Amino acid sequence: MNSRFLEKFSSLILPWKNFGVVFRSLERDFLTSQQRFMCLILRRWRWSRKVTRYGQMGLEMGQDAVV
Repeated sequence: MNSRFLEKFSSLILPWKNFGVVFRSLERDFLTSQQRFMCLILRRWRWSRKVTRYGQMGLEMGQDAVV
C-alpha cells in the first residue's frame, strides 16, 4: 500500500479512537445532571440489551444440552 493511502486512513481512524474520550469530557463539562443521567441510562440499556441477547443464546444452548 502506498503511504498516502495509509495517511488518509489513519487520519480517518484516529479521531474515532479518541471519540470516546472527547465525548466523555464533553459530557462531564457541558451536560446538565439530567442529561448525564439519560446518557448513563442509555449506555446501561444498550449494554444490558447486549448482555441479555448473549444470555438468551446461552440459555437456549443450555436447554439444547439438557434435552
